[in-house]
Amino acid sequence: MTGVADELEARGLDLPGGLDIRWLGVSGFLITYGGQALMIDPYVSRVPLRSLLLRRRALPDQAMIERYATLPEGVTLAGVLVGHTHFDHAVDAPAICKRARRAGLRVGLAWRG
Repeated sequence: MTGVADELEARGLDLPGGLDIRWLGVSGFLITYGGQALMIDPYVSRVPLRSLLLRRRALPDQAMIERYATLPEGVTLAGVLVGHTHFDHAVDAPAICKRARRAGLRVGLAWRG
């Protein structure tokens, strides 16, 4: 019996050309299509567990945001979606939106929490 991934690969998804889906780790994705990008749960800072156990404030890592949230040339960030507000889903979203706004973009942040 083949696995689900093998079955999907064999069948194909018939996705539109130019659609790019990049995994950012954990549950985060960057989806780009037609010059627009959408980030879903973009947790890239990887706050150490030790910091959380010691009740230190979870802060975004600007170097990691620069590395993973830099968009290809000609692509603008349309929005950031956050599934819920646990730190690992929400710590980077405000910093990513601020970064986009400093670049002159009007970007939305939405979460369900």
